[in-house]
Amino acid sequence: MHTVVLKGEATLHDYVDVVYRGKVISLSPSLVERVKHLRDRIEAFTAEGRVMYGINTGFGALKDTVILPDHLKDLQHNIVRSHAVGVGDPVPEVVSRGMLFLLINSFSKGYSGVRPALLQRLVDMLNAHIHPVVPRWGSVGASGDLAPLSHLALAVIGEGDVFYKGKRMNAAEAFEKAGMPPTFQLDAKEGLALLNGTHFMLSMLIDAYLKTKNIWSCYLSTFAVFAEVMETVSTPFDPRIHKVRRDKYALEVAQIIREKLKGSKLIDRHPEMVQDSYSIRCFPQIASPIARAIELTENLIDEEINAVTDNPLVFEEEVLSGGNFHGAPIAWVSESLKTAIADMGNVSIAHMEWLLNPRYNKERGLTPFLTKEPGLESGFMIVQYMAASRMAHIRVLSHPASVDNYYTSALQEDVISLGAVSVDNLHVVLQDLAYIVAGESLMIYKAIFIKDIYDMLSSHGKEWVDTHKPLIGDKILGGDSYVAPILEGLALKYLGEEVM
Repeated sequence: MHTVVLKGEATLHDYVDVVYRGKVISLSPSLVERVKHLRDRIEAFTAEGRVMYGINTGFGALKDTVILPDHLKDLQHNIVRSHAVGVGDPVPEVVSRGMLFLLINSFSKGYSGVRPALLQRLVDMLNAHIHPVVPRWGSVGASGDLAPLSHLALAVIGEGDVFYKGKRMNAAEAFEKAGMPPTFQLDAKEGLALLNGTHFMLSMLIDAYLKTKNIWSCYLSTFAVFAEVMETVSTPFDPRIHKVRRDKYALEVAQIIREKLKGSKLIDRHPEMVQDSYSIRCFPQIASPIARAIELTENLIDEEINAVTDNPLVFEEEVLSGGNFHGAPIAWVSESLKTAIADMGNVSIAHMEWLLNPRYNKERGLTPFLTKEPGLESGFMIVQYMAASRMAHIRVLSHPASVDNYYTSALQEDVISLGAVSVDNLHVVLQDLAYIVAGESLMIYKAIFIKDIYDMLSSHGKEWVDTHKPLIGDKILGGDSYVAPILEGLALKYLGEEVM
């Protein structure tokens, strides 16, 4: 199996190779040497009698309590056990696997001051596919993801639960099955280093970003086919319009749509039509901030993958306390993506009305609610209800969690990011959007056959129909049929989960 060698700077491609495709990793000898060197600095500072936060002091509001040398190891194990209070269902294994990758990459820079032995323990876990069981809730994203990362740390020392070969079991048992020592003793600084970072919310964000990219691509394709079904005019996608707005993102979206519509015999079919409704005519402008939010997220991920978000940090001459663990940047882009998802959902909801409402769809050659026998059949009436319920959910969860604030740790942490809450909500609204787009796609698919326009579609439109046919089938082309499983299958496709 191909090995990804970490040399100091990892890429999103490296992350996907290891976390999603299961490739193994190794560390370059120079990285291991640097880790050892900065660990030796901690040992030297401790021997000098320096007081260093979290190394020989208490934590948070207990920062002024100095810990005696004989209890430094106990201090690190205590913080892991006391902070592992996450609740809720476990996150997917790709998220906990991603947390391991991010910790390894961060520790390999040396600034966390851990021993090479701990770094190797994490590498061995990742390569053996021993994934910590990490509850979904408990982090406020301020002093890092304390609760989720504590569950990871519990697994490292052999006391927590893990997933191994498809089964949930005690970590010590999994280590023994994999031929590894069942327990691991932490040394000074190492417990704090394991749990005082943003690796949980970043792993969650990367997973959400990859799903967003996938659904965004599907969304653009679906819009283009909708435009053909509606027999729209192509004017809104003329580059001259977008160049004078000076919006490169709208220009790019318009270009994508123009390419997808090439060869269509349905676009510009009605010369008497001057313009369409906003959900078509303004689509490039509505889509622009969505594309912008996706690019912003990718840029942040590129930075954060290689960030050291521990505290304190170990340098050549001293140990410094700072706030790299604060999740504000991750929270902010998560909120931006949620807003983008709400915008996508709003457009799809509008499209459903044009496809179903007999007041408007008749002039486009469609039947009430896309039925074969209106009245006897309800068609896709309740698919629209489902979409409305998911859109209501999106609108509630799109409220930015990060604008709220709570005081924690006796005002030591008086402004928190709630980044983990933001990115958790992001995952929920992504699922909601997938159901909405699935509903719209189902309607578009049937509309094409009601109008009997397959041969008039662009090559892209025909490809869209052909790739959806195995998932949708022919049964819906008759009368009312059971479509809930079809919606679930389409949603999985749009999120990319059938391949990720």
